[in-house]
Amino acid sequence: MSDFDPPAAPTSSLLTRLWQARQALEARLEHELSSVGISLEAFYIVGELLCEPHGLTEAELIARVDLPTPTVRRTLAELTRKGLMCTKADSLKFRLDDNAEIDLGFDALDRVEAQALRDLTLPDRVALDRLLSKLTKALEEPKAPRAP
Repeated sequence: MSDFDPPAAPTSSLLTRLWQARQALEARLEHELSSVGISLEAFYIVGELLCEPHGLTEAELIARVDLPTPTVRRTLAELTRKGLMCTKADSLKFRLDDNAEIDLGFDALDRVEAQALRDLTLPDRVALDRLLSKLTKALEEPKAPRAP
């Protein structure tokens, strides 16, 4: 192979690798969260509620998280029972309780991130962040109409 030959194509597509990375991330995060008594589903719901301090309805949460309706309902009941979440008396919106202790979940996330990035140099991390941002932006662009 000369210096002018194009590099060989990877054996699997980039999106396949990203999907595998997502699955590995979720598995590792689920393991870390379970060690502190938090389910992955609860972590997702708490994350959505952190973005909406005034709360979200059950339907809004179901639309935002990629979980089946019964799982969301069960998780909401569990979070309410544990005192992490409450509903307003005049509303059907769920919100995090003002005194909710959620630091353990973020500590678990920090451990997973540290493990995932431990072998990357600072320039690698910067490049990865830039590339993932570009990929995300490209995938979020409105879909062009298909030609007939």
